[in-house]
Amino acid sequence: MLGKLFKHEWQDSWLIMTILNGSVLLLSIIGSRSVQRYFEILDDMDMGGFIYSIYILLYVFGVIALTLAATFYFYVRFYKNMYTDQGYLMHTLPVNHNELIISKLLVALIWRVISFLVIFVGVFKVSFEIDDILEIIDNIDLVVSDVVLMIILLLGSALYSILVGYVSISIGQFSSKNKVLASIGAYFGIKVVARILRSFLTFINLFTFKEMIEKFNDFDDPSTRASFMLILIVIIYIACALYYFITQWIMKNRLNLE
Repeated sequence: MLGKLFKHEWQDSWLIMTILNGSVLLLSIIGSRSVQRYFEILDDMDMGGFIYSIYILLYVFGVIALTLAATFYFYVRFYKNMYTDQGYLMHTLPVNHNELIISKLLVALIWRVISFLVIFVGVFKVSFEIDDILEIIDNIDLVVSDVVLMIILLLGSALYSILVGYVSISIGQFSSKNKVLASIGAYFGIKVVARILRSFLTFINLFTFKEMIEKFNDFDDPSTRASFMLILIVIIYIACALYYFITQWIMKNRLNLE
C-alpha cells in the first residue's frame, strides 16, 4: 500500500515541480558562460546589458520560486491531505499513519534533492565554463568518506527541512481557532528553539571540547572533516527522528478534522 500512496503523491506533484525545475534548468543553459559570449554582439547595439539584466532577474526569480516550491508546496500538500476535508478520505484508507507520512516524505525528499541538483548545476553553468568546473573539481582534495558523509548530511538536512514543517503543521492542529496561524507560529517557534539549542551547544563545546574544536580549524585532515560531519549528522538525524515521532503521535492520538 505504501507503493500506491507514493505513486498517488508523485502523480499529484510531478507536473508543477517538473515545470519549475525545467524552467530553471532552461534558464541556466541560456545564461551559461559558453552562451554569454554572444551577448557581446548585442553590446554593439547597446542591448546586451539590458537583456542580460532581464535574464538575471528571471533566473533569480526562478531559483527563488523553485526553492520555495520545494519546501512550502509540500507543506501545503501535507496540510490539505492530512488535516482538512481531504483528511477524511486519507485517514479512512486501510493504511497506518506511518505509511501516510512516509509516502509524502519520500516524494518531498526526492523533489528537494532534484531541485537542489538543478540549482547547484545551474549556478555553476551560469558562473563558470566547463573547463573552469573541471579545474575546480580537480583542485578539491576530497576522499571517499568526505563524499559519502556529505551526501548523508545533505539528505539529513533535506529531511530536517521537510519534517520541521510537518511537525509544525501537526502542532498547529491543537488550536481550536486558526490552525494555519498556529502552525506558522509553531514553525517559527521551533526555529527559535533550535537556534537557542544550537547556540547553547556551541557555548558548552567551547569549554568541554575546546581541543576538538581547535582541530576543526584544520580541515586538511580527512579524519577532522569526518569527525565534524559525523557530529552534525548525529544531531540532524536525532532532530528528524524527534519531529517524525511527534508528527506521527499527534496524527495517531490527537487527530481533529473539525
